[in-house]
Amino acid sequence: VLEQVGRGGLAKVYRARDGLSRDVALKLFPVTPENATARSSRVLREGSLLAKVRHRNVVVVHGVERSDEFVGLWMEFINGRTMEDELRARGPLSAEEATPIGVDLCQALAAVHGRGLVHRDIKAQNVMREEGGRLVLMDFGAGQYVHAAGAAPSGRLTGTPLYLAPEVLNGQRASP
Repeated sequence: VLEQVGRGGLAKVYRARDGLSRDVALKLFPVTPENATARSSRVLREGSLLAKVRHRNVVVVHGVERSDEFVGLWMEFINGRTMEDELRARGPLSAEEATPIGVDLCQALAAVHGRGLVHRDIKAQNVMREEGGRLVLMDFGAGQYVHAAGAAPSGRLTGTPLYLAPEVLNGQRASP
């Protein structure tokens, strides 16, 4: 582990070096006896979902692992910053600036949906702009298969409330 580069509601993200001497992003969730099974299952599911998608605008997962204290996944390290950070620093984007971003994200989502998945938490915090300009969709923690068993609404909202799809707010299942 080289340095902490991010933090979410449940996990910390570190820049680390793997056994092949690559810089990777290591997303670690703390595990306790009370949450070990549920948290491990969730992280393994996120890794499994990500591993199914291959697209230049979707982060690449390299693996998942569980130890006594943590469960985590390691993925491609994106040297850049989130769109949220960019927007806070620069302010709103012009139509000319926003259009290619929208195209890249639509292509990423088409690849995700083409694998039968929905992300369910699209927001500026989950999109990185790599140095050089490439946009990368990340964080599939709320993702699921479109036709997953039990994917019907549970009464529990998953994702960031401000960014939830209208159908989810209406009590329906998330859809592409």
